[in-house]
Amino acid sequence: MAAVHEGRPGWAAIVPIYNLYVLVKVAGREGWWVILYFIPFVNIVVWFIVSVDVAKSFGKSAGFGIGIALLSFIFIPILAFGDAQYVGARPGTGATGATQPPPPPPPLSSYSS
Repeated sequence: MAAVHEGRPGWAAIVPIYNLYVLVKVAGREGWWVILYFIPFVNIVVWFIVSVDVAKSFGKSAGFGIGIALLSFIFIPILAFGDAQYVGARPGTGATGATQPPPPPPPLSSYSS
């Protein structure tokens, strides 16, 4: 349901494995993150990271993301049927998953006296 807010089709939520791909993309992560769900113990860490990123993509706090990870049957419907709007992937994750470089410093003016 959260994918519909982001502009993806609703049927994507019920297709196995593809729903993980859609969730990872809503979180602003690369598609290859789906592979990490199949590695034991790593999948738990990835679930928490993606859950927090999904919450931030909808303008919610990291605490809400932990709620998604632990009680998804309660928190996902809150996103789907509540007033949460998709605001985009968290800055710094984007499509590449890399952080953006800082802007260059302003030029220094030199005065000779």
